[in-house]
Amino acid sequence: MSRVLVVSKAIAPPFADGTRNLVRDLAAALEPGELELLTPRAALPPPLTEIPHRAIYRGRGDHALGRGDAARLLAHLMLAPLPPILHWFFTPSRASARLPSLIARLRRRPTVWTLPSAPRMALSAAHLVGIDRVLVLSTHTRERLIRGGTPEDRLQVMQPWLAPLPAPSAAAIEATRIALGLRLRTTVFCGDLGPGRGHDLSLEAFAKIATADDVLVIAARPKGEHARACRAALVERTRALGIGAQVRMADTVPDMRALLAAADVVLLPATNLEAKVDVPLVLLEALALGRAVLVAEGAPPADLARRGAAIAAPAEAAMIASALRSLLDSKEARAELGAKGREVGLRDHAASVAAEAHRALYRSLSRRA
Repeated sequence: MSRVLVVSKAIAPPFADGTRNLVRDLAAALEPGELELLTPRAALPPPLTEIPHRAIYRGRGDHALGRGDAARLLAHLMLAPLPPILHWFFTPSRASARLPSLIARLRRRPTVWTLPSAPRMALSAAHLVGIDRVLVLSTHTRERLIRGGTPEDRLQVMQPWLAPLPAPSAAAIEATRIALGLRLRTTVFCGDLGPGRGHDLSLEAFAKIATADDVLVIAARPKGEHARACRAALVERTRALGIGAQVRMADTVPDMRALLAAADVVLLPATNLEAKVDVPLVLLEALALGRAVLVAEGAPPADLARRGAAIAAPAEAAMIASALRSLLDSKEARAELGAKGREVGLRDHAASVAAEAHRALYRSLSRRA
């Protein structure tokens, strides 16, 4: 198989970004010589120490490349020797949407483009000249792109993946319970704050069904310029609903897997996943731990419900509340859903499964590289 250069933001710690984690885990699941990665001027961290890499970045970057690193990337792709195949990992803006096509045509390389999240814009045939395959991480995004004019024959759904993770210890789970004051029934919201991102629906739904035994944990890292104002409004809303004593605002969670393991239900009824992986990796972690997962209909994570790994309810407070109540009231229902979710997670979302699917795609392209 021909070697593949992954074109993405810098693959370096901290691994608190979905796209960066996807690239890291795919590279670790493939053989060391199959991919090359782009990094800052430093050795790759474990488990990537044997992976070939090109140190072209100066900064480690955040959720987008800085101007200097973007310029260095463009110069490198236009002038440096490149492997036979290119694989881009990024969600485009209007300014960057034509770049993969430009490089593919200029350097005459077979090219794959993975869209980790749904782009705001449609991708027309003109954006995809020279692009052999566009990989999306949900059927929702595939259908949305087709409606926007993206050629259907260029699109392929590739389920997002997760490297195997050790289960948290009983001591870590208990420490999390004590630190957050968790009660008999714990619901965890694991998403971002902002319009359509599900925290408001989660709060309204929880208020409708909460008993004295219930706690809702809002596990949301402050992200974006409006996050602080949104958090303040959320705290005020919990007071207005009379559930302030039962809601825990966990801005930074020291051990997210321990919190997920302590949850009875993991809730993400977001209708807007802007800048997040289509099926957020935290939901895949919840599946791996056998947790019951509840999401919103009509959003990318509803792909999990189509395969029996989660429940999807209409994005209305009353409907989310009804689905949440049915899970919290039945240990058997939670256990059954959690077991099915774990089965689907291992079958469809393991990094090793993604590696084989990518390898097959690369091999098909290497025949003309």
